[in-house]
Amino acid sequence: MKGGKRIYEERLREFNSNHEGNNPYPHDGRFELIRSLQKYNRAVEGVYFPQRLENFSPYREDHKYRNLIQAERDIISGIEQTEPINRIPLKKAEQLLQYKLNQALGSLDNKIYIFRLTTGIGKSWRIKDLDDVTIAFPTNDLKQELYRERKYPTTAVMTPELPTFSDELLNKKLQRLYTLGLGKQAHRLLWDIKKGVYGMGNDQYLARTYLDDSKVARRSIETVFTTHDRAMHTTFGHETIIYDEDPIDKLLQVDTLRIADLKKIEKNANMFGNKELSILDLQRYLEDVEEDRILEFPNRFEVDIDSHLVGMLYARDIESNIMEYLQCDYFYKDPNDRDKIHFINTSSFPEDKKIIIMSATIPTFIYKKLFGQRVVEVNISDVTQQGRVTQYTDYSYSRNSLSKRIEEANEKTKGRPTITFKSFNDNIKSASETM
Repeated sequence: MKGGKRIYEERLREFNSNHEGNNPYPHDGRFELIRSLQKYNRAVEGVYFPQRLENFSPYREDHKYRNLIQAERDIISGIEQTEPINRIPLKKAEQLLQYKLNQALGSLDNKIYIFRLTTGIGKSWRIKDLDDVTIAFPTNDLKQELYRERKYPTTAVMTPELPTFSDELLNKKLQRLYTLGLGKQAHRLLWDIKKGVYGMGNDQYLARTYLDDSKVARRSIETVFTTHDRAMHTTFGHETIIYDEDPIDKLLQVDTLRIADLKKIEKNANMFGNKELSILDLQRYLEDVEEDRILEFPNRFEVDIDSHLVGMLYARDIESNIMEYLQCDYFYKDPNDRDKIHFINTSSFPEDKKIIIMSATIPTFIYKKLFGQRVVEVNISDVTQQGRVTQYTDYSYSRNSLSKRIEEANEKTKGRPTITFKSFNDNIKSASETM
């Protein structure tokens, strides 16, 4: 249980002030209930999670609910529609999307066009054949799939994937550098492999090809197919960058740091612009900082990216992304685990580029908070539904839930092509082999 203290107490006071009958909520400790639970939850071994009703209720009729929270929610009889939803026909929605997309592509500005779309409207299909743009996809697999489906693939280039070298130590070293947020050092290592300083067999050729192909993509005047990560941190030559799906996880990157990892580094080691500060100073600061508060990262611990310590971090048994933390904007000490620090790094879109984002689930209000008047929303999400959707809400049907209900799932999907988790393809009789 997290949060809710203020609204919980407000509701009790509101009831007491308006209640006309007997038995108002007395001040018998219930006003302090949330505060007591929060204190109880600070100990990891005592933290409370809602228990499944099937684990403690002796009444079988209760077991159709997952827990008490779901049981309470299901008392509400359906969904109340407070105002009519004006849905547009699918054909008209497709025409409107094409018109608005052409309008955005033709505009001479640096706006961020957010296309909030209904699912299945064919957004990826519409952008794959565009010329003179950079198109960013959430994964390498999707990037390659859409590149292959492009009408004329030779009129576009695709950013390369990081190669797998014959020398397994090099692969681990590169992975460690990227994990620690040391992209500059990783790029330097790739150049050393290209020069033959490190590696074996075909490694020099692989590194050279990767660096050369990356350079070609950066300088290309033809359409570039890339990933969200690359588009966020690489400068391409086009005036327009199109994101297939929402890249908010790249703009606001959340990660964690273990204070214990700092103890694995020499305590007097210095990696900051302020040469009087050491890792030990940072460690003590984090140990003393108050938990459960969002704090700005102190400027005095600003990292010197070229310090000697940076070069040796990857050699230690360190799991945390220390370098990313040392460049973060805000952080928060976990109230249930005083060794864990949650932090966030913010990125941004280039000011001199036009951005187009196409997604069915994009949180437009966050983009408006981040970019203000630069955001232009195109909302084509309320479209007349094709076919019928039947949703079963009794269970979550996660991997764990589905594993307990295979027979029930097979009965409900009998004779219907079914999309499921890849690992369940052999268990679900009608599972699609291609999806």
